[in-house]
Amino acid sequence: MNVQQLVPLALPRGRPLSCELCGGPAQLRCGACRVTYYCDVDHQKADWVSIHEKICQLLIPIRTSFPFFNSEKERKHGMEQLLHRKITAFSKLWLIFSKPLKRVKCLTPIDF
Repeated sequence: MNVQQLVPLALPRGRPLSCELCGGPAQLRCGACRVTYYCDVDHQKADWVSIHEKICQLLIPIRTSFPFFNSEKERKHGMEQLLHRKITAFSKLWLIFSKPLKRVKCLTPIDF
């Protein structure tokens, strides 16, 4: 588990940061994924043992910074790769947190 103190100048303007567990003002951020925020170390530890340990590595592509590209072709290719990484990460998170689908009766030609 990695902890980072928040540096206000590094955060987007006007975006209130809240603790993942209690919703209070955040003072810390996960140092690995840099996506999840906490009000104190106790809340970070509690989240780590409950779920964050399992999803932390999946959140990293969400915060991947944009590289500098020399040409339009490189930029388009890089954007496609970034989009693919984000879709893959969100798909994995969805699989972890989604509920099983309810059984649905399939229609057959006889049912019409």
